[in-house]
Amino acid sequence: MTGTVFVDHIDKGSISNYKVGEKVKARVISTDVASKTVTLSMLSHIVNLKPISPAFKVGESFKDVKVDKLIFGNSFLIRLSKD
Repeated sequence: MTGTVFVDHIDKGSISNYKVGEKVKARVISTDVASKTVTLSMLSHIVNLKPISPAFKVGESFKDVKVDKLIFGNSFLIRLSKD
């Protein structure tokens, strides 16, 4: 698995300080299972966030969700509940 840290997720002024092979702290901000890659952030305010328990788990399914609104052309805002 590989990961990418884009320039907008590195603290300003520290980009040129990193060297190939150096060990750094980073936090996963997204994953792509199909390509087996992750996107990470090295921004200090993101790396230092305290983990929280997610309200929903990846892969969890829902019955009878309600479509609230059509957004962005053919996308939808969906109302979820754990009832």
